[in-house]
Amino acid sequence: MTINLYKKVKNQQGVSALLLVIMITTLTLVSAVVISGINATNTKSNFQLTKKESLQVDLDSCVNDALWRLDALKQTEGSFNMDKVSVACSYKIGAASAGLKSVTTTASSTTGFGSWGKTVVLSVNVSSTPVRVDSYKDATYYDTISATAALCGDWRCTAGETCSNCPIDCGQCYCGNGSCSGTENCNNCATDCGSCPVCGNGIKETGEVCDYTGSYNCSANDVYDGAVGCAGGELYCDALCGYCTNVCAE
Repeated sequence: MTINLYKKVKNQQGVSALLLVIMITTLTLVSAVVISGINATNTKSNFQLTKKESLQVDLDSCVNDALWRLDALKQTEGSFNMDKVSVACSYKIGAASAGLKSVTTTASSTTGFGSWGKTVVLSVNVSSTPVRVDSYKDATYYDTISATAALCGDWRCTAGETCSNCPIDCGQCYCGNGSCSGTENCNNCATDCGSCPVCGNGIKETGEVCDYTGSYNCSANDVYDGAVGCAGGELYCDALCGYCTNVCAE
């Protein structure tokens, strides 16, 4: 059963409880100020900082859970995980020493764009009621951004990105840019997409099953002799260059 730490602390009297609320609230405000200072046009930086904020939220969740656990049973120690919806962190409660217990909390995240991780260490006074955080410090932080990860908005037109799905990186689609994209085809942009195939020119082109060089038309099934591109010795190609056959019915 999950207990909301803030509600629990709010109902308690004393300066210690108030300090705990102020500390956690301050952490949240600091994260919000950092996020608000982002240059919104830099999508990659924005994504990276969003992940940092997400790590801090997960860490705070684990801290709250650890403090609730210690407040309920001050002799608690060991390793614990919080693998709940949108929360992925773990923490370890050490043995008591002079009325203090250490809580080491770690949160991490890995996506196709990179990896992030952060660890914080708390010293918790379990001899007070409610328990009190005596110190809170960042222990480690890392982030690795994949140099090859495609992220629309990072100003690099990388594999998988085109003018159609990411114009901010690859530029707007237009006829003559050397890429047959978007609504372009051989009819409206031969410069990028190439000429449309011409059925009956004796050349098997892209989009054709076959072509023909002959002029003899078997009118009953509309096929021509002199088939080009037909396998198995088939002699005829239909008038639309869509199939091969050996059948010519007059």
